Amino acid sequence: MNSLLIVSVLVGLLAAARLVAGLARGGSNRRRAVLPSALAGVLALAAIVPAQASAARTISTGIADGVFMDSRTSVRDQWFDRAQEGNISLLRVGVNWSFIAGTPRPANPSDPADPGYNWTALDRVVREASARGMQVMFLTNTAPRWAEGNDRPSGTQAGSWKPDPAEFGRFGDALATRYSGSYPDPLGGVLPRVSYYETWNEGNLDFWISPQYSGGKNTGPELYRKLSNAFAENVKAVHTDNLIVGPALAPFGGVTGERRERTRPLKFMRDLFCLKGRKKLKPKRCPGGDKYIVDIVSHHPITVTGPPTQKAFHPDDATSGDMGKVKRIVRAAERGNTIVTSGRVPLWVSEYWYRSKPPVNAGVPLKKHARWIEQSLYIWWQQGVQMAIYNLIRDRPSFDPESAFGLYFRDGEAKPAAQAFAFPFVADRRSKRKVVLWGRSPATGELAVQRQQGKRWKTIARFDATDGGVFTKKVKLRGKAKLRAEVAGERSLVWSLGKG
Repeated sequence: MNSLLIVSVLVGLLAAARLVAGLARGGSNRRRAVLPSALAGVLALAAIVPAQASAARTISTGIADGVFMDSRTSVRDQWFDRAQEGNISLLRVGVNWSFIAGTPRPANPSDPADPGYNWTALDRVVREASARGMQVMFLTNTAPRWAEGNDRPSGTQAGSWKPDPAEFGRFGDALATRYSGSYPDPLGGVLPRVSYYETWNEGNLDFWISPQYSGGKNTGPELYRKLSNAFAENVKAVHTDNLIVGPALAPFGGVTGERRERTRPLKFMRDLFCLKGRKKLKPKRCPGGDKYIVDIVSHHPITVTGPPTQKAFHPDDATSGDMGKVKRIVRAAERGNTIVTSGRVPLWVSEYWYRSKPPVNAGVPLKKHARWIEQSLYIWWQQGVQMAIYNLIRDRPSFDPESAFGLYFRDGEAKPAAQAFAFPFVADRRSKRKVVLWGRSPATGELAVQRQQGKRWKTIARFDATDGGVFTKKVKLRGKAKLRAEVAGERSLVWSLGKG
């Protein structure tokens, strides 16, 4: 069983148990109605968890890119092939509610068969990912006009203005039903199941949810909680072990000009999780007693221009070096019982990226670009992150702001980053004499870490590696060194180590 499936099973157990133990204490009739099936889910999942679930902690990798929904079969096939070569286990797929539902409002928005819905592209990407053994996570956002609040101000992003939670819940019902694993595929058979649902993108920005402030009050977290919970209840009514991922916040907040359009992510998270204080986190009553429903906490710890060790300047922002702060808030919410969950909530990075030079002058050189990508995985693994999703697999056109994020150039040529993401290897000097070797193996077999000596490479450590598994060891190593890892004919990039 691969590491992502183990995560899915274990978190599914917790999610089902949570519904039995937590939602039984109160809530809507719909919540209570799923309790018998939740208990069945606990028993069924418990029966299939193997001994491997207790294996060494790892970190899985995913990718996000609209290229997997391209209308051309040859283009999709090319990049699915590259994703498989990169040992990628999960595809983050954007689900544009406004595009799929269209206008006017579907007559029965809870029914995936309603002719108002257009599922064609989504059906296709789910089929193709499943055929290649990849999991899919849906990222849902962008309300259709009929599901927004009235009087959307001029200049406000379409799809963001006071989205209707009840309507979003109905869409969640249709979405989870269609991808329940038993819904008829228009091409024959049944459509594959999708178990991961990320509710909205970067809800601390008014580009996605607005208003963030109203009458001087920060309203963004409450808008998001209502929206996400309505969706979660309906998705879990289809399968109690469906997993709700969120809140997927942007790393920076603050005031720009006269508009207060960004809520700082850690403040947003404390309010969403019903916590007060910053240094000493304490539980507070959630508005209306409505706790946030979540199975996996996701964040976007993007540094924009700095290295993965960089921490945010403001104490309520959270970049790559601040995932420990995110974790602290999540654990405080667990202890204070201010979120609807059970046990330890997994942490995911559901979006990260770095710009490379080339193709843009504002990026970092290709070798540094690759080094930062693999170093990020190591840093987050240390902090307990279980999944890291990179955005994008290939560069976008030169006029696009995201033109230089890719693991590959626009023409398909691999950057060093592609190798770093597929076979990350880091040497972390802890002292003048001690170095921690760390990596994630792309294959099963005997793995060797080698040091360059002249024109030759000498093995300094060996591991019994598993496909997708983490290997790590502390070794004695003085001075500067060039190191690499090798397994089953595959090699990592060379890691240049300083003398300390």
